[in-house]
Amino acid sequence: MTIRITTPTLDGLTLFRVLPSGLPVLCGSAERVEEMVGRLTVNESVRLALLDAGGIGKTALALAAREHAAVIQKDGDLRFFILCEQATSTLLFVELVVWGFRIETSSNDRMQDVTSFFATTDDPTLVILDNFETPWDIAGEQSRVGDIMSSIAAFLHISLLITI
Repeated sequence: MTIRITTPTLDGLTLFRVLPSGLPVLCGSAERVEEMVGRLTVNESVRLALLDAGGIGKTALALAAREHAAVIQKDGDLRFFILCEQATSTLLFVELVVWGFRIETSSNDRMQDVTSFFATTDDPTLVILDNFETPWDIAGEQSRVGDIMSSIAAFLHISLLITI
């Protein structure tokens, strides 16, 4: 069961946040989860990518790590899960990031709003970008998506976990 929360549309698409109502059953994946948790909790700033074929369980692993007691202890409520499958343009990707962090925008420059938001704290923060291949594969936009990711990764209190 999932809960969908709708928001206003952007370029005709309804943006939504999918909130898992419970953790999936992960048979035989405990070692992978523990390895990710170990990496996510040893250092303040970690960059991880889960790369595998579709449907193999990358999202389930990321969510299991996000809900692990050690990750909760380190990052507290600053554990964000952003579903990127609707990010079919860099504009939509940035809007999903803004929306995923519940950032109140104060300018016309959304990336400035994002960087200002991250600059307000140095508390450890986990950011999971699920289905990151969608924005990454936007034709001719890899450089711009890379710039967005570099802006987020510049903050040393942020750990990034992407699934592709």
